[in-house]
Amino acid sequence: MVVLALAGCGGKPASPAVRLADCLNGKGFLVQPATGRVVGTSPGGVAFSVSTGGAIDDRGNPGGRRLSAADRKTIRACLH
Repeated sequence: MVVLALAGCGGKPASPAVRLADCLNGKGFLVQPATGRVVGTSPGGVAFSVSTGGAIDDRGNPGGRRLSAADRKTIRACLH
């Protein structure tokens, strides 16, 4: 019983942003949850944010760099 309590079992469910961040971090992204969205960088270093509703914003990167099609596919897969 003590081990389960220390592991955090039985706590409240993770928010959609936390679940999305966990999925992306597990796939090589470096992100963190924020209110209703996730912010961070792709494995290739492109900064972006994505809302839990699926809106991806990768504008504003130096040199006009954008997320690759593969990165967008991974983000969409983690949203579902």
